[in-house]
Amino acid sequence: MRVGSWLCGRCGLEVLHGQFTCIICEQVRARGSTCAACRDQTSLTGAVSIGPYGSPLLRRGVHWLKFRGVRACAQPLAALLSARAAAIAPLTVLRKNGVLVPIPLHKRRARERGFNQSEELARYLSQMTGIPLWRALQRRRATWTQSKLPALLRADNVARAFTVTAPLPDIRWWLLIDDVTTSGATLSAAGEALLSAVPDGQPGTRQPEIWGVTVARG
Repeated sequence: MRVGSWLCGRCGLEVLHGQFTCIICEQVRARGSTCAACRDQTSLTGAVSIGPYGSPLLRRGVHWLKFRGVRACAQPLAALLSARAAAIAPLTVLRKNGVLVPIPLHKRRARERGFNQSEELARYLSQMTGIPLWRALQRRRATWTQSKLPALLRADNVARAFTVTAPLPDIRWWLLIDDVTTSGATLSAAGEALLSAVPDGQPGTRQPEIWGVTVARG
């Protein structure tokens, strides 16, 4: 292990072994794309994660980053995220035709925590890959913590919680960056806000692909 490093290369490789699955039904899918039967249940083209939240290493990294404020954990986690992002499309392609969109916190939560863990992950990921960072997604209302709600209430909790504050560039891949996803409801709500901002019928405007990119799925 390199002195001062939280995560050595060998341990990092050990968590990159999970299969890619549909975010809704968990059927094994190439690249983690949403299967045809589930496409009407989410705005996501697909979702990828480093591994399961049950991984002690990933759970510890997320906890230290999010709740203990150890922001240095974001860098090695972002390095692992870059490997997952490359499953969506080659990084050379994503640099030219993709953006990273951190899932925003409500301003009250951001004040309490002092930083946004998703933005920390996205910032390091942008530095490592060269994929541009896009910060015009905002959370317009406070929501309950998703992990404390039953699955049936999670979609309602985050419905219409996000808004877009700038015109969308005409690019293909939108990568939503977050620490953990369970049902995919938060990612899907953010994706719906992006899709609703796509100009209707404007020549040259393409329908974007919305992908969730998270540290863990639990």
